Amino acid sequence: MLESLRLMMRGVTAKILIALLVVSFAVWGVSDVFIGGGGTNTIVVGETKVGLGEYRLAYQNQVNAVSQQFGQRLSREQARALGIEQSVLSQLVAGAVLDENARKMGLGVSEDNLATLIGDDPSFRDEAGNFSRQRLDFALRQVGLSEEDYINNRKNAAIREQLISAMMQGLDMPDAFYDFMQKYEAEKRVFEYVVVTGEAAGTVRAPTDSEIEEYYDTHKGSYTAPEFRKLVTLQLTAEDIAKPDDVSAEDVSDEYERIKTRFTTPEKRQIQQLTFSDANAAEEAAKRLKDGEFFETIMSELGRTADDISLGSLTKSQVPDQAIADAAFNLDLNQTSDVVTGLFGPVVLRVTAIEPESVQPLEEVEANIRQSLAVETAADELYDIHDKIEDERAAGDSLAEAARKVGLTAITFDMVDLQGNDENGNAITNLPNAPNLLREAFDTDAGVEADPVSIGTSGFAWYEVDDVIDTRQKPLAEVRADVIKAWEEAELVSMVDEIAVGIRDRVAKGEDFNAVIADVLPPSSVGLPTEMETSPEMTRSDTDSAISATAVAAGFEIPKGDVTVAPGPSAPDKLVLRVSEVMEETGTPPADNLKTQFNAQLANSVLNDVVTQMQANEDVAIYQQAIETAITY
Repeated sequence: MLESLRLMMRGVTAKILIALLVVSFAVWGVSDVFIGGGGTNTIVVGETKVGLGEYRLAYQNQVNAVSQQFGQRLSREQARALGIEQSVLSQLVAGAVLDENARKMGLGVSEDNLATLIGDDPSFRDEAGNFSRQRLDFALRQVGLSEEDYINNRKNAAIREQLISAMMQGLDMPDAFYDFMQKYEAEKRVFEYVVVTGEAAGTVRAPTDSEIEEYYDTHKGSYTAPEFRKLVTLQLTAEDIAKPDDVSAEDVSDEYERIKTRFTTPEKRQIQQLTFSDANAAEEAAKRLKDGEFFETIMSELGRTADDISLGSLTKSQVPDQAIADAAFNLDLNQTSDVVTGLFGPVVLRVTAIEPESVQPLEEVEANIRQSLAVETAADELYDIHDKIEDERAAGDSLAEAARKVGLTAITFDMVDLQGNDENGNAITNLPNAPNLLREAFDTDAGVEADPVSIGTSGFAWYEVDDVIDTRQKPLAEVRADVIKAWEEAELVSMVDEIAVGIRDRVAKGEDFNAVIADVLPPSSVGLPTEMETSPEMTRSDTDSAISATAVAAGFEIPKGDVTVAPGPSAPDKLVLRVSEVMEETGTPPADNLKTQFNAQLANSVLNDVVTQMQANEDVAIYQQAIETAITY
């Protein structure tokens, strides 16, 4: 979530707001005691204070960013659930701690340097590259920040950057780390293995009644019916109220002529191009072609093939050189051109195929145009209908009654869960704006008149909760078949695992791998004893059809000669795997960008620890009442 916020924190507004945060790549926890009061301050660390406006701006910025990502305005509860409140608090506390320590150290920034920092910001420069106060004023209005507050925040950010830069200066991972990493990544191993499949376990016996009851009791949580709701829904979009039959033939014809290019496939030509080093050679070739020389003869003399000289089948607009396009589209089929001066020298052209322009007739596209015009007209009426529905509901009508009065039909769903499934677990396909509507509906009590949910930028979906069917424990009798199936699957897994562990233990004690396999596993389909297989040389990042990434990781955790059991290619298969060879390789040095990432992670870790220690040494006062005032909306 925080990474998504960082990606969205760009542009002029972001550059202003970033002064309110500590750094974009670190968030520290808050463990100090919350207290009431606070007046106009939300956080106080020594002489450093975070005011209501600063807190509100940081909070609203993150809420706005995440709301854009989700496509709807987050409620206070949703913001809290996503951790936005804690994120903002942690960042601002850490920033205040840094500011207070910077103040104690006497760090500062001169007015000239501060003016330079603001003036050098490209976000505030006009088209000529000069600082523009108008652009600065506009950006400040966008975020609701006074010039004085922005300058103070920019000053604090500059001082904070000094402190952070000093702490992170020269923090690079040592060469020994990269040497180890190279060897770690380059190490190769060869494995001897056998796959123990479900077939090796044989037939799973039927469970007894007591085993069924015990499994059911142990896994009761898997056999609960979710909460269901009976919903009445109504969708209103331009498409829902569009009336194509009301669109006149004249309007359809006029629209067809207006957008006729959409239905037009432009002419295409297969173009060949002979390119020459100078104009004289091109003129000579053009003359020979006019005198009857074969195009292929000159092509061969130039050492070219048909593929070399083909520009492909192109429309005129697709030919990047306008001179060549004009010449090629003025030629007859198989006619050669005079010398054309192209962008890259003189050329001679030939057109070998022509696909003429084609236009879909009105009859083929009339229905689509009629529907499109009807939707456009309906879009203008949509908000009037929205208001009529709301007026009828406010007057006491049910959603179904309000829908009938405007010529629409509400749909009732007797049983729907939060995932949009019916009582049989089947997905309901005609729920309007299902994810958002269901989220709202399951937060609404029965009988409450709820606001509509937006569909895109101009549509609406209403809902009424007629009944709430609480979650319930399904009795064993209802799910007995499912319990038996689950027990049998678990029993098969256990049987396969027992066989695999048995093979592992015998091989680990020194018995021959193939002998143990032949003794325990059934023969192959052709009657031969099952034998172990040998993998190719594998690094930690390699896999193959039998050895998954999990199995490779398990194989790299044990020394040469040891045996382990890992998940097989698919459930319930198990892999018995022995390390037969270990090859240490030098490897290649990591790329510079990877080193940069590691160094940044080290710097983040050190900065995190330093700020955490600073925070532990400070008296941090967090005023909950003031925070509530700042973020209530």
